[in-house]
Amino acid sequence: MEIVRVLEPAPTAPGHARQSLMSLSRTVSPEQLDELRLVVSELVTNSVLHAGLGERDSITLSVEVLSDSVRVEVVDGGHGFDEVSEHPLGGLGWGLPIVDQLADRWGAECTSETKVWAEFALRPRRRARTSIPMGQPESGPD
Repeated sequence: MEIVRVLEPAPTAPGHARQSLMSLSRTVSPEQLDELRLVVSELVTNSVLHAGLGERDSITLSVEVLSDSVRVEVVDGGHGFDEVSEHPLGGLGWGLPIVDQLADRWGAECTSETKVWAEFALRPRRRARTSIPMGQPESGPD
C-alpha cells in the first residue's frame, strides 16, 4: 500500500497530511496510527514553518507500507535541513525529538530538495478477544 499526497505549504497542511493516513487504520494498530499521525504532522509542520516555501511550492507526503515496516517521507524544495533549530518562541522545537522517540529510524537527505524520512517497524493489529461472562462455561465441540 502506498499513499502519496501533494500539499500546499499552508497552515492547513499538517491536518490534511494526518487525514491522508486514514486508510492505514486497517493495517496498523490504533496506537501505531496515532504515532504515525504525530510524526507526519511534525514533519509537515517543519516544512511549512522552516523550508521557506512560496505559494507555488509544494510539500509531498509519501507513506509506504512494506511487509515489516511503514516508511514516511516528507519532501519539499526548501533550503535544507538544520538538525537543531531554534524554536521561534525561544528554546528548541519539539518536532524532531518527537520523531526521534517514536520512529525506529529516521534521517534527512538534502540535495536540490529536502527529504526527511522515518521508518516504523510494523506492529500487527491485535485481534479482538471475545470475552466470556464470568460463571459461564466455554462452549466447545461436544
